[in-house]
Amino acid sequence: MCDCCNVEGRDVRQRCGDGSLIRTARLYKVYVGRVASIKLCRLCDIQLFRGGESRFL
Repeated sequence: MCDCCNVEGRDVRQRCGDGSLIRTARLYKVYVGRVASIKLCRLCDIQLFRGGESRFL
């Protein structure tokens, strides 16, 4: 399950299809000196890549 879609109340299967891959992303600007790992679906992963970490949060 995509962490971003889960927070926003979206259904990943409906949004990306049944065979969607879940990727683990690392966010470096969330905590000072620590890394946050989140699971993202394909569309949320693309949004993170295109907009950057500060806009994604």
